[in-house]
Amino acid sequence: MSNWLNPDNKFFSFMGKAFDILVLNSIWLLLCVPLPILTITWIAKTENMLFLILTFLTILPIVPATTALYYAVVKSVRKERSYAIKEFFRSFIRNLKQGVILTLIALVLIGVLYIDFQYTLGLMEAGKSSGSLYFGVFIVITLLFAAMYVYVCPLLSRFDMKLSGILKTAFIMGARHLLTTILLIVLLVGVVLGSYILLPGMFFLPAVATLIASFLIEPVFKRYMPEKEEVQVDEFGDEIGQEKDEWYLD
Repeated sequence: MSNWLNPDNKFFSFMGKAFDILVLNSIWLLLCVPLPILTITWIAKTENMLFLILTFLTILPIVPATTALYYAVVKSVRKERSYAIKEFFRSFIRNLKQGVILTLIALVLIGVLYIDFQYTLGLMEAGKSSGSLYFGVFIVITLLFAAMYVYVCPLLSRFDMKLSGILKTAFIMGARHLLTTILLIVLLVGVVLGSYILLPGMFFLPAVATLIASFLIEPVFKRYMPEKEEVQVDEFGDEIGQEKDEWYLD
């Protein structure tokens, strides 16, 4: 009976992590989803330039918010370090500038791919053989883009690099760890389809998928990290300096 009431038992630990997952997912949704959907709806009805600008602005936090979601899920939910909400906003603020730029880069790439696909579909409808060739090429480019961007937010959450370094490393990881990359893309598609088919799924599927994805990504990251530093001690057995909490190497 005493073990049942112990807050450190498996049941309470699971419930605590489940609560953190739901809270983190809710914060992520507030930053990423409702405002763009609402403003797009307004645009469809009013065609007002103000709402178009508002929609553009509300899309910008997607990468920094997803980066913060990954960071908080791994550090607080998996590794049980610190508080989930605290770590989410710490990561969000720290990576906001780079994250917004990475969102803009993604939007430009998506826009270019959309125009290319529309052009290709026009060629195919006109019966031109080049349309099928271009369609295949753009499918490959889209997959390469997806393979790179599934690593962008996790990389941004963990490593201090320039934007060019993040994109280059993400591309290398996407190509080098092909099986992991395919599984991550399948997981991403599953979240999108699951949230579309079962609308309440959007309130927990992104964070749950992030947790699952971390089990695929973290082993990849550890290959690019130095070994955990040992704590040095002086002749009296006391620690020298402050121990660094390298939780990501546990």
